[in-house]
Amino acid sequence: DVEKFIPEWENLSVYQSGSFENLITEPPKRKMKIKDLLMHRSGLTYDFEETSFVQKIYLKEEIKIARSKEKLSADQYIKKLADIPLAFSPGEYFNYSISTDILGFIIERITGKSLEDYFKEKIFDPLGMKDTFFQIPENKISRLANCYIYDQTNDRYIVEDDFEKSSYIEKPSCYSGGGGLLSTIDDYMKFCELLQNKGTLNDVNIIGSRTASFMMSNHLEKDIDLYDIAKGKWGTNIGKGVGFSLGGSIVIDPIKNMSLRSKDEFSWGGAASTLFWVDPREKISVVFMTQMLGNPLSQNLREDLRTLVYQALI
Repeated sequence: DVEKFIPEWENLSVYQSGSFENLITEPPKRKMKIKDLLMHRSGLTYDFEETSFVQKIYLKEEIKIARSKEKLSADQYIKKLADIPLAFSPGEYFNYSISTDILGFIIERITGKSLEDYFKEKIFDPLGMKDTFFQIPENKISRLANCYIYDQTNDRYIVEDDFEKSSYIEKPSCYSGGGGLLSTIDDYMKFCELLQNKGTLNDVNIIGSRTASFMMSNHLEKDIDLYDIAKGKWGTNIGKGVGFSLGGSIVIDPIKNMSLRSKDEFSWGGAASTLFWVDPREKISVVFMTQMLGNPLSQNLREDLRTLVYQALI
């Protein structure tokens, strides 16, 4: 149970109805588990996921762990979240959320190290990932890309995150496991190849092969996909034929998904319309980087990229 590592969450509640002045809640049907966090089935949400009134509470309370302007520590976020109801009982639905951030906080409590130090020691240094950071070093700032948003009214792209003023230049108040890292295509490909090789890269073993296989397997209940249980966009057609592993989406039925993707393809996307996938059947790994935040065309881009890649296979 999560409360073993976060005792502050022993008495969580679940939102039922009402507004800020008159919240009606009930106890969760069961305790939150680590697996719920790994699968975004915890009942937590994001401040941009408009799937529950709880999202409005996150906005009001400034629950924005990745690069928050409020500069709270991990313990302070945990304390604030103890008083905010869950959007649903753990395990009931799938909802993209700050669950991955909470996993990072738990790693820090278990190891007694910052997430930055732990990742560097256990992942980045062993794999030779020399360009992956929570805070970009001063001598590499010039390599940081601007991020843009699309101004639909004036049909133009405008800078949303200027690399010279980016929050990623500063040391974060807490380390965000869900949205705190900067990396490069080369570095991220090393991580993808680690997954492709079931936990080992260039004779460096990070996790056991059985653990890697278990992690990259579908963990949804039998005969359901994200379309059946997801809140938000994953509850639309893009969730059909797609399951969820311990950390990413898994294709369980390419025909139902209406795509050329392979069964068991493991993937996830990023905030700036980025994408990676690992296809163990075709033995290919793909990292796609771009710099468009909140891009309404990101899903189309990702579908087109997959089509181009798979059409090129003989």
